[in-house]
Amino acid sequence: MPLTLTFQKFLKGLSGKHVLLLVHKAADVDCIASAAVLKNSLNDVQFTIGVPGYLNQHALRLSESMKIKHALNPVISDFAAVIVLDFNTPEMLGLQALELEKFKKPIFIIDHHSKTKDSLDFPNKSIIDPNAVSTTQIVFQILQELKIKVSAGNAVLLSAGIITDSNDLAIADSKTLQTLASLLKICGKTVSEVQAVYEVPQDVSERIASLKSAKRVMLFKAGDFLIALSQVSHFASNAANSLISLGADLVIVGFSDNNGNAKLNARASESFLKKTGIDLEKDILSKLERKFEGTSGGHEGAAGFSGIAKIDELFQESMILIEDFLGSKGFREKIKELKD
Repeated sequence: MPLTLTFQKFLKGLSGKHVLLLVHKAADVDCIASAAVLKNSLNDVQFTIGVPGYLNQHALRLSESMKIKHALNPVISDFAAVIVLDFNTPEMLGLQALELEKFKKPIFIIDHHSKTKDSLDFPNKSIIDPNAVSTTQIVFQILQELKIKVSAGNAVLLSAGIITDSNDLAIADSKTLQTLASLLKICGKTVSEVQAVYEVPQDVSERIASLKSAKRVMLFKAGDFLIALSQVSHFASNAANSLISLGADLVIVGFSDNNGNAKLNARASESFLKKTGIDLEKDILSKLERKFEGTSGGHEGAAGFSGIAKIDELFQESMILIEDFLGSKGFREKIKELKD
Protein backbone atom coordinates (compact mmCIF):
# COMPACT_ATOMS: atom_id res chain seq x y z
CA MET A 1 0.00 0.00 0.00
CA PRO A 2 1.44 3.41 -0.91
CA LEU A 3 2.56 5.38 2.12
CA THR A 4 0.52 8.40 1.08
CA LEU A 5 -2.90 6.75 1.33
CA THR A 6 -2.88 6.87 5.13
CA PHE A 7 -1.07 10.22 5.21
CA GLN A 8 -3.39 11.90 2.70
CA LYS A 9 -6.39 10.71 4.68
CA PHE A 10 -4.90 12.27 7.81
CA LEU A 11 -4.17 15.59 6.06
CA LYS A 12 -7.68 15.82 4.63
CA GLY A 13 -9.57 18.52 6.47
CA LEU A 14 -6.45 20.14 7.95
CA SER A 15 -6.09 22.73 5.18
CA GLY A 16 -5.38 26.14 6.70
CA LYS A 17 -5.17 24.73 10.21
CA HIS A 18 -2.22 24.99 12.59
CA VAL A 19 -0.41 21.65 12.82
CA LEU A 20 2.58 20.80 15.01
CA LEU A 21 5.54 18.90 13.56
CA LEU A 22 6.79 17.39 16.81
CA VAL A 23 10.33 15.98 17.02
CA HIS A 24 12.06 14.19 19.90
CA LYS A 25 14.09 15.68 22.74
CA ALA A 26 17.75 16.41 21.99
CA ALA A 27 16.61 16.80 18.39
CA ASP A 28 19.07 15.51 15.79
CA VAL A 29 19.68 16.31 12.13
CA ASP A 30 17.32 13.60 10.84
CA CYS A 31 14.24 14.77 12.73
CA ILE A 32 14.84 18.50 12.15
CA ALA A 33 15.47 17.94 8.45
CA SER A 34 12.33 15.77 8.15
CA ALA A 35 10.20 18.44 9.81
CA ALA A 36 11.65 21.26 7.69
CA VAL A 37 11.08 19.39 4.43
CA LEU A 38 7.43 18.63 5.28
CA LYS A 39 6.88 22.26 6.28
CA ASN A 40 8.47 23.47 3.03
CA SER A 41 6.56 21.00 0.84
CA LEU A 42 2.98 20.86 2.15
CA ASN A 43 1.74 24.39 1.62
CA ASP A 44 -1.95 23.87 2.46
CA VAL A 45 -1.22 23.48 6.18
CA GLN A 46 0.23 25.98 8.67
CA PHE A 47 3.10 24.07 10.26
CA THR A 48 5.17 24.80 13.36
CA ILE A 49 8.25 22.72 14.12
CA GLY A 50 8.24 21.90 17.84
CA VAL A 51 11.35 20.81 19.76
CA PRO A 52 11.13 19.53 23.36
CA GLY A 53 14.12 20.72 25.37
CA TYR A 54 16.89 21.48 22.93
CA LEU A 55 18.59 20.61 19.63
CA ASN A 56 21.89 18.78 19.57
CA GLN A 57 24.89 20.67 18.19
CA HIS A 58 24.62 19.36 14.64
CA ALA A 59 20.87 19.97 14.41
CA LEU A 60 21.35 23.50 15.78
CA ARG A 61 24.05 24.14 13.19
CA LEU A 62 21.72 22.82 10.45
CA SER A 63 18.84 25.02 11.62
CA GLU A 64 21.11 28.07 11.54
CA SER A 65 22.69 27.40 8.15
CA MET A 66 19.38 26.41 6.50
CA LYS A 67 17.29 29.01 8.39
CA ILE A 68 14.88 26.50 9.93
CA LYS A 69 12.50 28.22 12.32
CA HIS A 70 11.40 26.14 15.32
CA ALA A 71 9.66 26.55 18.67
CA LEU A 72 11.18 25.15 21.86
CA ASN A 73 8.79 23.36 24.23
CA PRO A 74 5.60 24.19 22.31
CA VAL A 75 2.20 23.97 24.02
CA ILE A 76 0.87 20.88 22.24
CA SER A 77 -2.78 21.57 23.06
CA ASP A 78 -2.64 24.81 21.03
CA PHE A 79 -2.57 22.87 17.75
CA ALA A 80 -5.29 21.28 15.61
CA ALA A 81 -3.21 18.15 14.99
CA VAL A 82 0.27 16.72 15.60
CA ILE A 83 2.66 14.90 13.28
CA VAL A 84 5.20 12.96 15.36
CA LEU A 85 8.56 12.65 13.61
CA ASP A 86 11.47 10.26 14.20
CA PHE A 87 10.20 8.61 17.41
CA ASN A 88 7.30 6.44 18.51
CA THR A 89 7.72 6.16 22.28
CA PRO A 90 6.59 8.91 24.70
CA GLU A 91 9.87 8.76 26.64
CA MET A 92 11.53 10.53 23.72
CA LEU A 93 9.50 13.65 24.57
CA GLY A 94 10.84 13.97 28.10
CA LEU A 95 8.70 16.29 30.21
CA GLN A 96 6.23 16.87 27.36
CA ALA A 97 5.20 13.21 27.15
CA LEU A 98 2.16 13.81 29.37
CA GLU A 99 1.03 16.68 27.14
CA LEU A 100 0.94 14.40 24.11
CA GLU A 101 -0.82 11.68 26.10
CA LYS A 102 -3.61 14.15 26.97
CA PHE A 103 -3.88 15.42 23.38
CA LYS A 104 -7.19 14.15 21.97
CA LYS A 105 -7.01 15.68 18.51
CA PRO A 106 -5.54 13.90 15.43
CA ILE A 107 -2.00 12.48 15.71
CA PHE A 108 0.10 10.88 12.96
CA ILE A 109 3.53 9.19 13.28
CA ILE A 110 6.33 9.07 10.69
CA ASP A 111 9.31 7.10 11.99
CA HIS A 112 11.96 4.50 11.18
CA HIS A 113 12.48 2.99 14.65
CA SER A 114 11.09 -0.41 15.55
CA LYS A 115 8.02 -0.50 17.74
CA THR A 116 8.29 -1.59 21.38
CA LYS A 117 5.74 -2.48 24.04
CA ASP A 118 5.70 1.22 25.02
CA SER A 119 5.17 2.59 21.51
CA LEU A 120 2.41 5.06 20.74
CA ASP A 121 -0.42 3.26 18.98
CA PHE A 122 -2.55 5.03 16.39
CA PRO A 123 -4.00 2.42 13.99
CA ASN A 124 -4.03 3.58 10.36
CA LYS A 125 -2.40 6.84 11.45
CA SER A 126 1.27 6.00 11.19
CA ILE A 127 4.07 5.22 8.77
CA ILE A 128 6.73 3.27 10.65
CA ASP A 129 9.39 1.57 8.55
CA PRO A 130 12.29 0.03 10.54
CA ASN A 131 13.96 -0.91 7.23
CA ALA A 132 14.52 2.76 6.41
CA VAL A 133 17.86 4.07 7.67
CA SER A 134 16.33 7.46 8.51
CA THR A 135 13.03 9.30 8.75
CA THR A 136 14.18 11.61 5.95
CA GLN A 137 14.31 8.56 3.67
CA ILE A 138 10.62 7.93 4.42
CA VAL A 139 9.75 11.61 3.89
CA PHE A 140 11.43 11.50 0.47
CA GLN A 141 9.31 8.48 -0.48
CA ILE A 142 6.16 10.32 0.65
CA LEU A 143 7.03 13.32 -1.53
CA GLN A 144 7.66 11.03 -4.49
CA GLU A 145 4.28 9.35 -4.10
CA LEU A 146 2.58 12.74 -3.74
CA LYS A 147 4.44 13.84 -6.90
CA ILE A 148 5.83 16.88 -5.08
CA LYS A 149 9.00 18.23 -6.66
CA VAL A 150 11.99 18.24 -4.30
CA SER A 151 13.79 21.58 -4.34
CA ALA A 152 17.57 21.88 -4.10
CA GLY A 153 17.29 23.10 -0.51
CA ASN A 154 15.05 20.22 0.53
CA ALA A 155 17.41 17.78 -1.20
CA VAL A 156 20.24 19.08 1.00
CA LEU A 157 18.09 18.57 4.11
CA LEU A 158 17.03 15.06 3.12
CA SER A 159 20.62 14.14 2.26
CA ALA A 160 21.83 15.44 5.63
CA GLY A 161 19.33 13.27 7.50
CA ILE A 162 20.29 10.17 5.54
CA ILE A 163 24.04 10.73 5.96
CA THR A 164 23.89 11.33 9.71
CA ASP A 165 21.50 8.51 10.56
CA SER A 166 23.45 6.03 8.43
CA ASN A 167 26.55 6.83 10.52
CA ASP A 168 28.14 8.63 7.56
CA LEU A 169 26.91 5.86 5.22
CA ALA A 170 28.55 3.07 7.23
CA ILE A 171 25.20 1.23 7.52
CA ALA A 172 23.64 2.46 4.26
CA ASP A 173 22.15 -0.26 2.05
CA SER A 174 21.70 -0.13 -1.72
CA LYS A 175 18.27 1.53 -1.49
CA THR A 176 19.63 4.21 0.82
CA LEU A 177 22.56 4.90 -1.50
CA GLN A 178 20.25 5.11 -4.52
CA THR A 179 18.03 7.58 -2.68
CA LEU A 180 21.02 9.66 -1.63
CA ALA A 181 22.42 9.66 -5.18
CA SER A 182 19.11 11.04 -6.48
CA LEU A 183 19.11 13.79 -3.85
CA LEU A 184 22.73 14.77 -4.46
CA LYS A 185 21.94 15.08 -8.16
CA ILE A 186 19.03 17.42 -7.37
CA CYS A 187 21.05 19.70 -5.09
CA GLY A 188 24.28 19.44 -7.05
CA LYS A 189 26.41 18.77 -3.99
CA THR A 190 28.86 16.13 -2.82
CA VAL A 191 28.55 14.24 0.47
CA SER A 192 31.25 16.39 2.06
CA GLU A 193 29.47 19.57 0.94
CA VAL A 194 26.25 18.39 2.57
CA GLN A 195 28.15 17.48 5.74
CA ALA A 196 29.53 21.02 5.88
CA VAL A 197 25.97 22.31 6.34
CA TYR A 198 25.63 20.69 9.78
CA GLU A 199 29.18 19.96 10.91
CA VAL A 200 30.40 21.68 14.07
CA PRO A 201 34.19 22.13 14.27
CA GLN A 202 35.62 20.32 17.28
CA ASP A 203 36.95 22.70 19.88
CA VAL A 204 39.90 21.91 22.12
CA SER A 205 37.65 20.51 24.86
CA GLU A 206 36.13 17.93 22.52
CA ARG A 207 39.53 16.83 21.27
CA ILE A 208 40.82 16.54 24.83
CA ALA A 209 37.81 14.35 25.75
CA SER A 210 38.51 12.03 22.81
CA LEU A 211 42.18 11.70 23.73
CA LYS A 212 41.37 11.11 27.41
CA SER A 213 38.90 8.39 26.47
CA ALA A 214 41.73 6.51 24.75
CA LYS A 215 44.00 6.97 27.78
CA ARG A 216 41.33 5.64 30.17
CA VAL A 217 40.09 2.78 28.01
CA MET A 218 39.37 -0.67 29.42
CA LEU A 219 39.83 -3.15 26.60
CA PHE A 220 38.17 -6.57 26.33
CA LYS A 221 38.45 -9.39 23.80
CA ALA A 222 35.83 -11.88 22.67
CA GLY A 223 37.23 -14.05 19.92
CA ASP A 224 38.38 -11.59 17.27
CA PHE A 225 36.16 -8.80 18.62
CA LEU A 226 37.57 -5.89 20.63
CA ILE A 227 35.24 -4.14 23.09
CA ALA A 228 36.24 -0.82 24.65
CA LEU A 229 34.81 0.90 27.74
CA SER A 230 35.85 4.36 28.81
CA GLN A 231 34.79 7.28 31.02
CA VAL A 232 34.82 10.95 30.09
CA SER A 233 33.27 14.02 31.69
CA HIS A 234 31.92 15.51 28.45
CA PHE A 235 31.53 14.80 24.72
CA ALA A 236 30.95 11.07 25.18
CA SER A 237 29.54 10.68 21.68
CA ASN A 238 32.67 12.11 20.07
CA ALA A 239 34.87 9.97 22.31
CA ALA A 240 32.96 6.83 21.32
CA ASN A 241 33.38 7.60 17.62
CA SER A 242 37.10 8.19 18.10
CA LEU A 243 37.58 4.78 19.76
CA ILE A 244 35.79 3.09 16.86
CA SER A 245 38.14 4.86 14.45
CA LEU A 246 41.10 3.55 16.50
CA GLY A 247 40.04 -0.04 15.88
CA ALA A 248 37.46 -1.08 18.51
CA ASP A 249 34.50 -3.17 17.29
CA LEU A 250 32.13 -2.12 20.05
CA VAL A 251 32.49 0.94 22.27
CA ILE A 252 30.61 2.14 25.33
CA VAL A 253 31.61 5.52 26.71
CA GLY A 254 29.93 6.94 29.80
CA PHE A 255 30.01 9.43 32.60
CA SER A 256 28.13 10.14 35.82
CA ASP A 257 27.78 13.19 38.04
CA ASN A 258 27.68 13.70 41.80
CA ASN A 259 23.87 13.43 41.82
CA GLY A 260 23.87 9.88 40.48
CA ASN A 261 22.89 10.81 36.93
CA ALA A 262 24.66 8.69 34.33
CA LYS A 263 24.81 8.54 30.55
CA LEU A 264 26.15 5.96 28.12
CA ASN A 265 26.97 6.31 24.44
CA ALA A 266 27.46 3.12 22.46
CA ARG A 267 28.89 2.66 18.97
CA ALA A 268 29.61 -0.40 16.83
CA SER A 269 31.79 -0.78 13.74
CA GLU A 270 30.22 -1.73 10.43
CA SER A 271 31.96 -5.12 10.41
CA PHE A 272 30.74 -5.92 13.94
CA LEU A 273 27.17 -5.06 12.94
CA LYS A 274 27.35 -7.30 9.88
CA LYS A 275 28.99 -10.26 11.64
CA THR A 276 26.78 -10.30 14.74
CA GLY A 277 23.52 -8.66 13.64
CA ILE A 278 23.47 -6.67 16.86
CA ASP A 279 21.13 -3.73 17.44
CA LEU A 280 22.74 -1.65 20.20
CA GLU A 281 19.48 0.00 21.20
CA LYS A 282 17.25 -3.07 21.16
CA ASP A 283 19.70 -5.78 22.24
CA ILE A 284 21.77 -3.90 24.84
CA LEU A 285 20.82 -0.41 26.01
CA SER A 286 17.03 -0.82 26.13
CA LYS A 287 17.55 -3.84 28.41
CA LEU A 288 19.32 -1.63 30.95
CA GLU A 289 15.87 -0.17 31.67
CA ARG A 290 14.93 -3.47 33.36
CA LYS A 291 17.52 -2.91 36.11
CA PHE A 292 18.07 0.85 36.19
CA GLU A 293 15.78 3.85 36.23
CA GLY A 294 16.28 5.52 32.86
CA THR A 295 15.54 5.55 29.14
CA SER A 296 17.38 4.48 26.00
CA GLY A 297 17.21 5.48 22.38
CA GLY A 298 19.04 5.23 19.10
CA HIS A 299 19.74 2.78 16.30
CA GLU A 300 21.52 -0.49 15.61
CA GLY A 301 24.98 1.04 15.36
CA ALA A 302 24.63 4.09 17.63
CA ALA A 303 22.59 4.36 20.80
CA GLY A 304 22.47 6.01 24.21
CA PHE A 305 21.13 5.51 27.72
CA SER A 306 20.39 8.13 30.39
CA GLY A 307 19.39 7.23 33.92
CA ILE A 308 20.08 7.05 37.64
CA ALA A 309 22.95 4.67 38.30
CA LYS A 310 26.62 4.32 39.07
CA ILE A 311 28.71 4.22 35.93
CA ASP A 312 30.56 1.06 37.02
CA GLU A 313 27.25 -0.76 37.47
CA LEU A 314 26.09 0.31 34.01
CA PHE A 315 29.35 -0.89 32.48
CA GLN A 316 29.10 -4.22 34.30
CA GLU A 317 25.50 -4.84 33.25
CA SER A 318 26.26 -3.79 29.67
CA MET A 319 29.09 -6.31 29.47
CA ILE A 320 26.82 -9.07 30.77
CA LEU A 321 24.24 -8.22 28.11
CA ILE A 322 26.92 -8.12 25.39
CA GLU A 323 28.29 -11.51 26.43
CA ASP A 324 24.78 -12.99 26.54
CA PHE A 325 24.03 -11.62 23.08
CA LEU A 326 27.25 -12.90 21.54
CA GLY A 327 26.69 -16.30 23.13
CA SER A 328 23.15 -16.48 21.75
CA LYS A 329 24.52 -15.79 18.26
CA GLY A 330 27.10 -18.56 18.41
CA PHE A 331 30.09 -16.48 19.55
CA ARG A 332 30.71 -18.61 22.61
CA GLU A 333 34.13 -17.43 23.74
CA LYS A 334 33.99 -15.60 27.07
CA ILE A 335 34.89 -11.94 27.18
CA LYS A 336 38.33 -11.41 28.70
CA GLU A 337 39.86 -8.14 29.83
CA LEU A 338 43.15 -7.26 28.19
CA LYS A 339 45.67 -6.02 30.70
CA ASP A 340 48.79 -3.99 29.94
